[in-house]
Amino acid sequence: MRLLRRLYYKLLSFLPKKSALIIEHFRAYRRILNLQNPKYFGEKIQWLKFYDNLERYSKYVDKIEVRKFVAQKVGENYL
Repeated sequence: MRLLRRLYYKLLSFLPKKSALIIEHFRAYRRILNLQNPKYFGEKIQWLKFYDNLERYSKYVDKIEVRKFVAQKVGENYL
């Protein structure tokens, strides 16, 4: 079983990123990934990965940066 899993992921690594993502999404959710008009949360996350600038979200991942951001926007008393 592990051999098949390794072979499967090795084959996915040779595909273009978008094709591999479509196959993985179908395997996980049993429906075709819709990037033109995403309705479900998973589709919207995948759309963000491909078409949005993820650099602007980096300040929301670092907890120190988030504390600075919250203190600046709503005040120190909400921390």
